[in-house]
Amino acid sequence: MNKIAFITQNLYFGGVQRVVSRLANHLAENNYVSIIVFEKKPIAFDIDERVKIHILPEKILDPLVLSKRDVGLTLKAGEELYNDRVFHLKEMVKYLDADVFVSFEDYNNLISIEAVKDKRLIISSRVSIENQYKGAFVHLLHNDFYVNHIKKLYKKADRVISVSEGVRLELQQLGIGSVVIQNGIDINEINTLAREDTGFKDYIVNVGRLYNKQKGQEDLIKAFAMIKDSIKEDLLIIGDGPDREYLEEMIKGINLENRIEVAGFSRNPYKYMKNSKFFVFPSYYEGFPNTLIEAMACGCACISYDFASCFSVADNGKYIKLVETGNIEGLANVIKEFCKDGDMLSFYKKAAAERAKDFDISVMLKKWEEVIYN
Repeated sequence: MNKIAFITQNLYFGGVQRVVSRLANHLAENNYVSIIVFEKKPIAFDIDERVKIHILPEKILDPLVLSKRDVGLTLKAGEELYNDRVFHLKEMVKYLDADVFVSFEDYNNLISIEAVKDKRLIISSRVSIENQYKGAFVHLLHNDFYVNHIKKLYKKADRVISVSEGVRLELQQLGIGSVVIQNGIDINEINTLAREDTGFKDYIVNVGRLYNKQKGQEDLIKAFAMIKDSIKEDLLIIGDGPDREYLEEMIKGINLENRIEVAGFSRNPYKYMKNSKFFVFPSYYEGFPNTLIEAMACGCACISYDFASCFSVADNGKYIKLVETGNIEGLANVIKEFCKDGDMLSFYKKAAAERAKDFDISVMLKKWEEVIYN
């Protein structure tokens, strides 16, 4: 039996965490499996009792640092936190002495490359480098830190995995070769959960973190407002995040509280997808559009902005109705078209369900097995 250790930020809600938990549970049938996490947060997924979870010591940060008011102080603290995590991961690597370590997400990947020595290391890059870090502090570190360290360190990993063709191309531009393994979805599990009733009727749905810079819910609300008088369907937004209050105030400001509801986070978004008229995904970028694939598995006709990783999933509009990213008027027109054209809606429902099969979890697990065992 092999000793396999996964490295991730936490096991709280998220697409990465879902992938890690599924991989760990699957491989625990024939291997000794551990998961190393940097943050002590609630575990949102069912983890096989054979999987051992190790939480690294956490560095307590000054509230002033977390407020990011002082850029110099923030960057200094970010580097100290990074180095602290490298130190503690090195100690854990010695303790576990695994045959192979598998890390997820760029921040954790960089720490893992510096901490894992003389052992096999596989890293998985899962976001758009160009978009995710631009003008932002991620883990208290600036964009330049990520780009420079990825260029310098990623070539030291034994294997690099990209979550989408778009991420692979970005890494290629930095001189880093990688293999694409997309997120898998459990279609049977999704369809079982989707049978629950929602209490909502005749609605358009969006599911995602409420973060306008990436997820585009503000665009969706504006598009809906343009056509509200010509359609009978209401809009339901499932999710939570830093922009929730802003979006709710926006909805009040245009007097659409009776037509648009922000329903908050749900552990089972699939029931809302399954029972909706169709699904709208106005993201500006994604490493891989996991939520969109899940909606397709629920048999939702889907409308999406045409960002890179969605374009490949949609196969140039064959399976998903695409709208130019940021074109709010175009988004409004397509939503109205879906509300009015039953034949178009039926076509994209069938197309979505068929395409989702290509991303079933069994396909993803097999690809990961090939990488880990070879």
